[in-house]
This record gives sequence, C-alpha cells and structure tokens, in this order.
Amino acid sequence: MKLVLLETVQKLGEVGDVVEVRNGYARNFLIPQQKAMRASEEAVKKAEELRMEYAKQRTKIIEDCKVRAEKVAKEITIMRLCTETGHLYGSVTPADIAESLSASGAVVDKSEVQKSIGHIKELGEYDIEISFHPEVVFSVKVLVEEEAGEDTNQVHFEGQEKDSDTKEEATQEAETEASEAERLDEDSPG
Repeated sequence: MKLVLLETVQKLGEVGDVVEVRNGYARNFLIPQQKAMRASEEAVKKAEELRMEYAKQRTKIIEDCKVRAEKVAKEITIMRLCTETGHLYGSVTPADIAESLSASGAVVDKSEVQKSIGHIKELGEYDIEISFHPEVVFSVKVLVEEEAGEDTNQVHFEGQEKDSDTKEEATQEAETEASEAERLDEDSPG
C-alpha cells in the first residue's frame, strides 16, 4: 500500500516521503497512529507542505532532543531477583529501562529505548541505545544486579510469622472463651 508519511518513522522515511508498505503495517500501525495517510494527489500536496514546515522546525527539534539527551543518566542499575546461575526471574524490558531513566531525571518513553537486544534475561552489563530522533541516538549503560533480601530465608521467615499469628489467635480465642465462661457463671443463680 502506498502511503505518505506525516512524521518521521525510523527505518522507513521522513515527513512527506511516499513509501510502499505492507497492508497490515499500514492499517494496523501507521494509519491508526496518524503517522501516515493513504497516498493520493491531495495527500502528496499536503506532504509537500509538511515537508517544508518540518525542514523549518527540524533544527529546533534536533536541538531540543540534544538538550533532553544531556539530562539522561548515562548509567543506571536495575535490581532483579535471579537464580544462583544469574538467570533472572522474568526479564528487564524497554519499559523498565525507560522507567528507571525517567526516575533519574529526564523523561524517556519506552518507544525511545531501542530493542536491538530484546529483553534482558541475565545479570550483567548492557549498552542500550536510546533514540530521541534519528539524528540524536546515544548509549546508556544498564547494570542488572541481583536484588538482595528476597531469598528462601525470607520465605521461611514469613512462614514463622504465620505460626506466631496462629498462636496469638489461639490465645485470644482461649481468653474469649474464659471470659464468656466467667460471665455465664455470674449470670447463673446459685
């Protein structure tokens, strides 16, 4: 399907480009997200206007992205539970990375985290690319470390708490029964 891009799409084209894509990609992603519209004479004219506007705004957009990139932490640490061999329970996703970067000061969307390595499933150090704009791409070091304090001893400790709670409940029930028995004795004649 022929489309006219309404915004820059990585690995596809820039604003105003006429591109040929698969029908599903067009119908399910580009058109609903308003990143593109079907190619027609009107659309091509509108695309030319958009291209002119974009060319004027491009330098400002790139400068804004560079300023944003300077605010992003260049190294973050993410703590996860793992097996003895270093394999994570679950994984570290681009959304987790974006959330950690955002917590460190600059707003990063999960779509700006490049998924070239996919989900991280092992402890270690990873270089992740962040792309605010096709011309503003930089690398962030992500350290995935073992989370302390959540091990089998903790589970055992929680089990002990339940036992102590059960003992407390039993003590309370016994006290309640004793007070009821005393009240019954007081109420009965004799």
